[in-house]
Amino acid sequence: MKKLVVLLMFVFAGSIYSFANSKDEAKEINTSQFMELVMDFNANPDSWVHKGDLPVIIDFHAVWCGPCKTLSPILEKIAKEYKGKINVYKIDVDKEPIVAKEMGIKAMPTILFSPMEGKPKINVGLMSESEIRKIVDEFLLKK
Repeated sequence: MKKLVVLLMFVFAGSIYSFANSKDEAKEINTSQFMELVMDFNANPDSWVHKGDLPVIIDFHAVWCGPCKTLSPILEKIAKEYKGKINVYKIDVDKEPIVAKEMGIKAMPTILFSPMEGKPKINVGLMSESEIRKIVDEFLLKK
């Protein structure tokens, strides 16, 4: 009985820790997820067809990239604040070279903003939070 109580305490404590530390953060995706959630470049090689149910920001980054590390907490904050209005995805170009090549990514960070309809907007280099918010509000959400 004592072991059961101790076990239940660990399970309960782990659940509380998990819940308290869960984040609505930018989601790391791979090439197949990109093709499923954002755009299938095999099915539509010559045109942009957004597949998702929300506009998206895609952060093409690399672990060795200093500006990418600076940008990451900004995108995490944007992902939390705009939850349910946009999706924020991250793609590590070293792990996913196919999607990086297909999207023409040559420098990091590169941020792709894809509205529900129309062509995406791409920005190469570090952006400020206010610059990202402006694009989200005026381009992705058309406020």
